[in-house]
Amino acid sequence: MDRDMYGQPRESSHVQQEAKPGVIGFVFRAVTGTLEHAKDAVVGKSHDDSDAARERSEYTTLKAKETTDAAGEKLDEYKEAAAQSAKEE
Repeated sequence: MDRDMYGQPRESSHVQQEAKPGVIGFVFRAVTGTLEHAKDAVVGKSHDDSDAARERSEYTTLKAKETTDAAGEKLDEYKEAAAQSAKEE
């Protein structure tokens, strides 16, 4: 188990990633875009094919974000319902 400079256990990387999804998402998109351009250059795809692939990638990313947001909202609703239920008892 990793420990910080004070000997305390560090948070898992999963928790750290959730704390900064914007940075990770930004890096992921930058790497994905660069990789797509490199593939296109090697394979020789036309610009139109590249644009279509990029649009599909953006759509997929958008849908994944919407799904994640919806799951987060549901989780908040469940937490509120549990808290309300605990107050009533």
